[in-house]
Amino acid sequence: MEKQLADKYIYQYMDRIFGFALDKLHTIDGARELASDIVYEVYRSFLKADGIVNIDGYVYRIARNVYAHYIDSLARGRNFVSIDGMAIAAPEDTTAEEAETEQILRREIGYLSHRQRTVIYMHYYEKRTVAEIADKLKISQGTVKWHLSDARSRLKEGINMNINEQNIQLSPIRFTHMGHSGCAGANGDTNAMFDTRLKQNIAWACYSEPKTLEEIARAVGVPQVYVSDDLKKLVEYAYIDRLDNTNDPKYRTNMLIYDGRDKADLSQIYSEAAQFISDKYLPKVFDEFENEKSIGGFPATGEI
Repeated sequence: MEKQLADKYIYQYMDRIFGFALDKLHTIDGARELASDIVYEVYRSFLKADGIVNIDGYVYRIARNVYAHYIDSLARGRNFVSIDGMAIAAPEDTTAEEAETEQILRREIGYLSHRQRTVIYMHYYEKRTVAEIADKLKISQGTVKWHLSDARSRLKEGINMNINEQNIQLSPIRFTHMGHSGCAGANGDTNAMFDTRLKQNIAWACYSEPKTLEEIARAVGVPQVYVSDDLKKLVEYAYIDRLDNTNDPKYRTNMLIYDGRDKADLSQIYSEAAQFISDKYLPKVFDEFENEKSIGGFPATGEI
């Protein structure tokens, strides 16, 4: 199958694959991992296959096979379904800042590979030695040490990134007013392009500074496989620039986004102004009205 056609099909099936994974595992974290594995295998099979008669059946069979291997690996204790399945308890006397860091750590562990997640959990939470982990997973002690070192580096980098910037996953943004100048074309209108919250948050994620696909995915809290499609479209219509041609390029939003979240709420300002006018000026208006009635011959009291 031609790559262009394979790309078209894989984009069409992403949501259905995620739905299949969620139906099987019933957890978001587990479904994301399983869906990523299925998408990888389906796409690789598309590139090798020709003349597929029943695309739905073809994708479903691959999804079933990947799911079977996934469950088999879990049964052998090599993987965990999700971070929720790990007994990671935080101390009861933690401060608010420590509790926030703990939540970030849990989320960053979820971004590790199956093997690294298992090694980290067994070493730090089950208190197993390197030798015990190697024996349990049937790998060398040197491999265990490498996974521990690499996972620690990734966790440190992820935690620092979350602490040093406002994570969009925790505080998603929403575009309220969108417009453009010039001719946008049939499909390039701003409102039509940013029709989902994910696209809006992708643009915001790489607005202040350039980011790679992985960094954008971490910022929005969505797996790369789901971010890449929307990012590609935003680049195609020149809302986001690809800054280099490396294997891991950085992206930067090139349109103006005005952040009004830190500004005063106009509705609150209007409310306070109305209250001020009501308290300070309305009594005078009614007093003047009463005086005018008396001067003009109207009775001061009673019906008119």
